[in-house]
Amino acid sequence: MLSRHETTLDSELGEALERMRVLAAAEKAQRDQMKLNKRRSHNVGSLLTDRYGLQAIYQKRKKTFEKPVSQAPLHLPSEEVPELNLADYLEDAVEVISPSLESRLRQPLASGRLLRPVRMPLKARRAVRCKHCDHNLVKLEYGTSTIRYKIQYFARNFVPEIRLSRETELAEGETAPVFLTVANESNSKADVILMADNQDDTIECLTPVVELSLPSSDESVDIYDIESDKRNTCDASGAVVFRRRHRAGIRVEVKNEDIKSTKALSLLVKYRNEQCSMNVNTEPEWKLTRVRISLIPLQSS
Repeated sequence: MLSRHETTLDSELGEALERMRVLAAAEKAQRDQMKLNKRRSHNVGSLLTDRYGLQAIYQKRKKTFEKPVSQAPLHLPSEEVPELNLADYLEDAVEVISPSLESRLRQPLASGRLLRPVRMPLKARRAVRCKHCDHNLVKLEYGTSTIRYKIQYFARNFVPEIRLSRETELAEGETAPVFLTVANESNSKADVILMADNQDDTIECLTPVVELSLPSSDESVDIYDIESDKRNTCDASGAVVFRRRHRAGIRVEVKNEDIKSTKALSLLVKYRNEQCSMNVNTEPEWKLTRVRISLIPLQSS
């Protein structure tokens, strides 16, 4: 029986190990030869020596056939060269160049006057920035279809929105109520004052002033605040009809005296909110604008 450490492939394993040792020795000899060739390539001049003096004989023969090179300069300076006048470069002298005959023929309307370059506006990219906050508002590209507006806001984000709630029946010489809805679409609380703007060509407004205080559109108003606003709106005139979050309904009395007058109501809207002022840590300023509301009912098509 075979022992624990003896196998039947001992001879084959020994031959394989011997072949691997031979291959390793051959690879090492090849690497050493490559290193030696690299070292010799840096000193080629010492290896390729002129043993029989042929290179020296060739250099002597070459010198005998070379043409002599003259040491004289190729261009001799002339003594008649005028001295350079530096006054033309130091002073602000304007050099006048008269147009040539060809230029005069191409531009007959100039009548021999000095030809100036035609002004041509160059197209370039430019950015429009806000003068107060230095934000990038508009970034213009070369093409009009690639204009990118950095800040997108509408007028309703700053100015209170006023709409006609229902149609008004107007009769000549009689008083009629007009119901309006005032909305605050801004991100802060707004104080609004509506004043009558009675012009010659519009309907006369009998309600002089209506004052409102509306919360922001994205703010959840507490029910106690709503009740307090309702108690504050119970004034003698009864102009405020309802309040719903950032909206309020008002009622104004108008009188149509002239049938030929324009069926339009003109109001002065005075408002202020935190977005009216562009400066930091400053009180919001009062803004004034004019609103013209048409009271003519829309005709169904």
